[in-house]
Amino acid sequence: MDIVDNKSDNKSDNEAALLLQIKAMSTILDNTGAFAFTKDLESKYTYVNADVAILLQLPIDDIIGKNDSDLFDKVTSDKLRKNDLQVIEKKMSLVFEETNVIKNTGQCHTYRTTKKPLFNSKGDVIGLCGISTDITETKKLEAENKDQKQLLNAVSYTHLRAHETK
Repeated sequence: MDIVDNKSDNKSDNEAALLLQIKAMSTILDNTGAFAFTKDLESKYTYVNADVAILLQLPIDDIIGKNDSDLFDKVTSDKLRKNDLQVIEKKMSLVFEETNVIKNTGQCHTYRTTKKPLFNSKGDVIGLCGISTDITETKKLEAENKDQKQLLNAVSYTHLRAHETK
């Protein structure tokens, strides 16, 4: 009886340790300031962190099992699916710049997204995981900077042309 009880205690200890690890990882992912997720081969969400739920303005349980067509406009969901399929088919991590329009809010954000395939013990791809960083403000500043450079170049060119004609 002691041997059975000992095995039972080890199993309980292992399960408790695993649950503690899962809780720790969830806490970390919920506090990264980025959007973390996993999807299955059909691009259905199997995990999202709290930031994804806040962005989509939906409870996590309402996101799990849905795919991008349920959450984003058609153009966005088609592009996201295409990117997902590249990761799955190439069996490698890829980085994308993704611009998403959220169905619930109509908000448009641009992200730098890293997606990586998930493998089972046999080496088969079973889905993917990803982490997205919102670069919307950075993209706006880049566009403003480009506009200012173009304006400065135009003013400089006009100024030079004015001096050449004198």
